[in-house]
Amino acid sequence: MKIFLDIGAWKGDTAKSVLSGKHSFDKICCFEPQKGLCPKIDPIVEVLEFGLWNKTCETDIYYDSTKPQNNDGESVFVDKFVVSLVKEKAKMVRASDWFKENIKEDDYVVMKLNCEGTECDIVEDLIESGEFNKVDAMMIDFDVRKVPSQRHREFEVRELLKNFNIPIYIVGYRDQIKFRKVNFTHYWMDKIL
Repeated sequence: MKIFLDIGAWKGDTAKSVLSGKHSFDKICCFEPQKGLCPKIDPIVEVLEFGLWNKTCETDIYYDSTKPQNNDGESVFVDKFVVSLVKEKAKMVRASDWFKENIKEDDYVVMKLNCEGTECDIVEDLIESGEFNKVDAMMIDFDVRKVPSQRHREFEVRELLKNFNIPIYIVGYRDQIKFRKVNFTHYWMDKIL
């Protein structure tokens, strides 16, 4: 089965792009822990109302109270924000446990990670458990860059990823500016698939 995993689905923009593109999938799973965003995701895909992380738990997620809720990406890391914060509870599921239960060895898996700082925890958990071997291609946006206590982890995880011979698109600072008016999902998928 060909599966697209949208980890950090937000309002489902990536899934919408995948559905409209030339790359077809048998299944698209959107993971989103922000309760207010899940109803905005196209119900044609599988909407999972939890985030993936390196443990299963209920935890606080934070957002900037000076911006509209869900506008800047909630995070489990409070130091992502330097202004007044609001928090809500969110359900998180250990990534390796979810993979063991839902991904088969012969599945073709494309994984998109844009999850406000937890991407390093997820990748490390999948690698340590051996479940990362089920990933065939990946796009990762290192949101740890926005979290002072986590910034150093981008380089550590980049080093770990060098051990895997799969296509990986790493979102850079220039990408975020350059592709604002272009369908970025189609761009990176065309580059690595």
